[in-house]
Amino acid sequence: MQGLFLVVVVSMTILAVLSKYDLNEFIRELRTAETGWFIPGVVLVVLFICSESLILHILMKGLGVVHKGLHCILYSFIGFFFSCITPSAGGGQPMQVYFMRKDKISASKSVPILILVTIMYKAVLLIYAFGVLILGPKEVLDALSPVKWWCFLGFFMNALVIFFYILLILRPDFVKSMLLRLLRMLKAFMKENKYVPLQLKIENWIQQYRETSECVKTKTGLVIPVLLISIVQRTILFSITYLVLCAFGYTSLNYFVVIILQAMICMGTDLLPLPGGTGASDLMFYMIYEPILGESGAFPVLLVSRGIAYYGQIIISAVMTGIAALKVKRKER
Repeated sequence: MQGLFLVVVVSMTILAVLSKYDLNEFIRELRTAETGWFIPGVVLVVLFICSESLILHILMKGLGVVHKGLHCILYSFIGFFFSCITPSAGGGQPMQVYFMRKDKISASKSVPILILVTIMYKAVLLIYAFGVLILGPKEVLDALSPVKWWCFLGFFMNALVIFFYILLILRPDFVKSMLLRLLRMLKAFMKENKYVPLQLKIENWIQQYRETSECVKTKTGLVIPVLLISIVQRTILFSITYLVLCAFGYTSLNYFVVIILQAMICMGTDLLPLPGGTGASDLMFYMIYEPILGESGAFPVLLVSRGIAYYGQIIISAVMTGIAALKVKRKER
């Protein structure tokens, strides 16, 4: 069902794009591009995914979780594949937990670690946003003016998610009492056979975090290196658009401006219930770059950069996820 949903959304996006743009013109533009720039873009996709495996290895080692270092690479590919094909990237971490459990890593240890990864992953977007607010570069602010409300909404939603996750790690009992209080408020609208199981589920869910939460509090030194790697990781992905711009001859654009614009696009669509922000990301991209590149320039850059950064990511991750699934089946036999 999720795969069908992805196909429908992607098909609608492609049809919407092609309805406004001549496919023959795109092919002509593509022939003029220096396609040698696309190869480093694919390499950056692999580096982007593998950067998370380094983060997982550092966190697991720092928190005393017994693991196989090379398997962290597979966890990363699995996570990104299912994140790409599910709304709001909701399927990535549950599948990582599933495969980690096959390696004898319990959910009570893997889930808090993955939450830490999520906190750092989203915190990078807020860091870029704060940079825009503090420095206020005119070139960036002018480019973002058509989508500023999406950026504000994305900033608020990401900050809210990070705040909740930090509470979950540092104050699990507080989160438990808050959720149970909310559940009691909704009790009048629920059947008894639904209320009790949900109450037990919340209590068991929070219980999983207590042990690892205490461990995380004593390992605050892990935060800085993980955050720095996360910044590099996301910057690697944002750099793909700059390479595509260079391929089409737009070498005069400032690298750092392009990186910041990509970060704002990602922040504005990060929590939308669409696989990879499909449609919304494309629209934001076009609204930002059309005034800069013109219609004839914005569409080719959009199609190629999304093709490498998103669809390339799906293809590469799908292959590695298939390998991981075969390894699990072989192990079970």
